Parts: sequence; C-alpha cells; structure tokens
Amino acid sequence: MKKLLPFGFTFYLLGVLATISFPLAGCQKESSPKVAVSDQTAQKVMAWLNSQKSGKTETGIKKIQLLINAMDLSKITTEQLPENERMFIIPLDKSFKTKYNKGEISINVLCIIENKIGEIRRGGIVHFTPALGKYINEISQNTFHNMYNNETLSDDGCFSFLSLLGNFQFEVSYKNGKMNSSKYYAKKKPNNSTGVQMRTETENCFAWYLLTTIYYFDGTTETTEQYLYTTCDGCDPTQDCNDAGGGGGGGGGGGGDGVEYEFEMQKMTDWWIVYTFPGPVNYTVNSYEILKGKRVTSNPLGGYFTSVRHGADACNNSDGVWAAHNWDLNISVSVAGARITGVWSFAGENRAIEGLKSWTFQQIFP
Repeated sequence: MKKLLPFGFTFYLLGVLATISFPLAGCQKESSPKVAVSDQTAQKVMAWLNSQKSGKTETGIKKIQLLINAMDLSKITTEQLPENERMFIIPLDKSFKTKYNKGEISINVLCIIENKIGEIRRGGIVHFTPALGKYINEISQNTFHNMYNNETLSDDGCFSFLSLLGNFQFEVSYKNGKMNSSKYYAKKKPNNSTGVQMRTETENCFAWYLLTTIYYFDGTTETTEQYLYTTCDGCDPTQDCNDAGGGGGGGGGGGGDGVEYEFEMQKMTDWWIVYTFPGPVNYTVNSYEILKGKRVTSNPLGGYFTSVRHGADACNNSDGVWAAHNWDLNISVSVAGARITGVWSFAGENRAIEGLKSWTFQQIFP
C-alpha cells in the first residue's frame, strides 16, 4: 500500500522527483553529443558480438546472428556514460522483433558499453515503447546519458532491457521525463507462502518474484511482488539456459553474470530517531537522509553508495524549540552514516542532542 511517514513527510525511490536534486546553474553536467563513430568501432562491435557465440547452443547462435543481421551499423552513435565509459547505440531493423514488442510503435536498439580503457564489457537489447499517443522514429539524443546520470529524459515511455538472447533483465518507465515505475526480478529462499515444497534441504533452490515499484508525485511509493516460480538448477529468469549452453553469456550479454542496474539510483531513508525525550509521552527528534548508489548484482555487496545528503529533521515536542546545528554525513563503499547534533530549548534549558545512524547498501537498495 502507499506509505506515509511521520510529520506528513514522504520518501522517494530512485530519484523520481525533480525536487530531489538542486544542481547549481554553473555546475550542471554537459550533455553527451550523439555522434557517429568510426568504421573501426563498428568492426570492434562486430568482433565482440561474434565472440558471444562461443559456448552457445545452435539456437543461441542463431539468435545472435539474427541480431547481427538486423543492425544498421551506418547509424551507430555514441553517448557518454559515468566513469569515462561510452555506450554505442545501434538501431535495429523494424523487422527485428522480441516478445516485448508492442506493435509498430516500438523501437529496438542494441546498446554496447565500452569501458574507459576501450574494451567492450557488456551489451544487450533495449526495447522502447513510447507513451500512449506518442509516435517517434528513434530514441532521442542523450537518452541513455541522462538515464545513467539520473537526469530528465526527453521521451516518455517504457524501456525494457534485454540480454543479447532476448531475455528480460529489468524495465523502467518514464513520465514527464522522470522515472515513475521499475520492474526487476528478485530471489528468495522458498517458504510456505509460495506453495512450493523444496525437494531436499541440500538443494540450492530459490523462489523468484517480479518486483514492481510505482513512484507517485507526492513522494509515496507502492511495491508489489508477483511470485513466478522456484528454481533448483542455478538458472534464473534473466538467463536462457537452454540457449547459453551451460555457460551463460559472456560480457553480460546472455545472463550468467547477473543483471546490473548500472545507472544511478536515489532513495530517501525512513525517518529515524535521533533522540527520545524521557517521560511518559513519546516525544522524539527525527531525521531522514537522501542516498544515491549504483546497484551491481555481480558485486557481493549488491552495489555501492555514491553520495549522501541530509533531507530534513523535525521534533514533535512542541513545548520547546529544536535547532539542528550539524549534519555529519559520510559514506564508504557499502555503508552510509549520519551524525545529527543540535539543541532543544525550553524554559531556559538548553539540552544538547546527538544521534547516530548507519545503513548498509543492501538495506537501502534491497
């Protein structure tokens, strides 16, 4: 259900509201020009795609070849990503279809990521369906640059990220240029709620769910879980194990190394208690912080934090006046911390207050 937090404040996920960030006019990130690339780059892309056939079954090889045949390398462009990486965007012929196509308005492109030393490290299909009533011929310039940097998009609609073999990885939808929903798979150990009995206690079994989160304009969110099935063979919904030949897919193309949500996410913590006043009435000083991070499922910690800033603080003891003096915020790769200090004044009394709180990456971005 929709969740409201104390004192009428609300929390946000993945930076869906423009008010979350306040860039200075002189410090805004430069847009990434959508430029054509050289024939040498096109040859690099072709060589990498052909290398992804290794270890695949005959069906998997055919799928990759159909993808290669559908590419229009004369229109390959590039956009700048964080950490000095680049994304090559290659239009796919209208005849190329995936099971996620929604009529003729859908657009398919192949996206290839090159790291800062010039090596291709992963790639996959992005399927874009424009918002209802919108008809466009191509995905707008800087779409992926803006998406990976948590900036406003020009086009509204649904982006489905697929592997090279066409397997669902995750999905994000945009409205008014901001993310308003996301979908991805999550796994849990099976229990009675799934209605599935584990065959033996020693098998490595997992129940798979499709998690859908809706982000509302008032800052509230709603997340639902849809049980899919339970696997005990090491294959997850993002992989096509029959086509991968038991080896997954190299470079992130066909599963195997897990799905990586590589663009930056933003989330507000729940209100946490800085201080509880003694006495029968539950008066408290509370605070919330705003954290940014990148989810990388191949990372044992789930990903890493990129920044933290103070959201707001409040006191529900109206007998006196609360004034925060300092917000000491810090992050490491996997842990974020906050130290809030201030003074509560009442009838000549000035009470020094201090509170500490920490969060792991997995707590904020489960």
